Amino acid sequence: MSNHIDHEAIENLPHLKPYYDNKRLFFRNVCCIIVSNALYTFGFGATGSLIAMHMANAHLSASKISTIFAIAGWLAIPTLLYISNLTDKWQWKWGRRLPFIAISVPAIVVALLFFSRATSFLSCLGLYLLYSLASQVRGATYPFLNNDVSKKCYWGRISGVNDLLVGSVGGWLSIIILLPLVNMYSEKVAFGASALLVGVATVVLLLFIKEPPIRSTDGPERNPIKVIGNTLKFGFSDLRNMSVFIAYALCMNAGIFQTFIALQAKVNLQMNEGQVGTHILQYGLIATVLASFFIGWSVDKLGTVKSLILGYGGMVSAAALGFNPTVSSQFLSTWINIQISPVYALAGAYLIGLSSFCLMSTAAGIFVIASVPREQMARFCACSGSVNMFTQSFFMLLIGFLITNVFGGNYGCSFLATLVLGLAGVVMFYIVNRRYHHVAQHQVVNPAPDVVNVAEK
Repeated sequence: MSNHIDHEAIENLPHLKPYYDNKRLFFRNVCCIIVSNALYTFGFGATGSLIAMHMANAHLSASKISTIFAIAGWLAIPTLLYISNLTDKWQWKWGRRLPFIAISVPAIVVALLFFSRATSFLSCLGLYLLYSLASQVRGATYPFLNNDVSKKCYWGRISGVNDLLVGSVGGWLSIIILLPLVNMYSEKVAFGASALLVGVATVVLLLFIKEPPIRSTDGPERNPIKVIGNTLKFGFSDLRNMSVFIAYALCMNAGIFQTFIALQAKVNLQMNEGQVGTHILQYGLIATVLASFFIGWSVDKLGTVKSLILGYGGMVSAAALGFNPTVSSQFLSTWINIQISPVYALAGAYLIGLSSFCLMSTAAGIFVIASVPREQMARFCACSGSVNMFTQSFFMLLIGFLITNVFGGNYGCSFLATLVLGLAGVVMFYIVNRRYHHVAQHQVVNPAPDVVNVAEK
């Protein structure tokens, strides 16, 4: 995979070279991020499923649950655009990313502590908005620490180890330990344990990591309207960027089955929270752990487009198993002459689907990130992320409507959406990649392969 931004030259600038050549600091930062991420994902990994199943227990329909997710997604867009601009240009000695992580986590903790008491549509909506928006503030900053503290040549492997391997182990522990707490004790205990782990993880990160001395040429603008307008102008003034943003959004929306998998197990297969975690969700995370090193290597060595195609092949298999696990289990039982229950058919779908989606999302994310310098990453990714969230919220509403009114309550229809959206995203990335390789071959000065070169205005 080639990149039009010369990150190696940036890393060798006089004020950055001592930082990036300090191997001891590099390993300390990476270890700190890994430990913090392990604790955070341990506490945070099961919260999405826990919240969704809590709303199902509160007798909210698929349409109402999807509406809550969609509203949160749409409101997250201006939040992401605003915070991303601030964090790229933040000038504090403490760092560009850490201050925003510090202010977001207390709100996440409060939302988790009170969510078990939400019993109506409005109370669930209010607390989920607090949880979601605070998570967006953290999500607009934390992931870029992987890139900020390391050289470009390590990005794929660090993403593979930290985001996939460590994140999956933490998520797996969350699923097999926190979700069963609901049945052993209560939802309040499960939410409380989650909040505690998230808080401890943040303290570890804030105390021990050191960010690089990267500074934007101009300071942050704090007026939200002006900031959002400038961020949109930065990302969308070059219309060629839209093809990258839309391709990224389509690939990320291919993972939409994750939102509904716990509800599919609970509502369609009549499983309780503990069973959903131990019989369904943990297997997908185990597969992701096993595949994590291959995923990082694949993106670094095979390139983004080939990795996307490989990941989509797995998504096809997942959809075949997961759309109707009762039918697929009967077919498999007849074919191999071994009795397979619908529970394990759905577990297989999640196992294959999640590991395949992780490959797709890692490839798509690096495709986008590699297209801009580090001091522009958050804003550029905020624009791609806003397109992703806007489309995802729309598809949430559409799938919720289809589940309730067309598929008779079968949450497995989300796997059909996975097939369509994933195929569209892979094809679009392939076209974009071909187009910019063609442009690169005809440029003599400042060639621009892979993705659009975005210059800050």
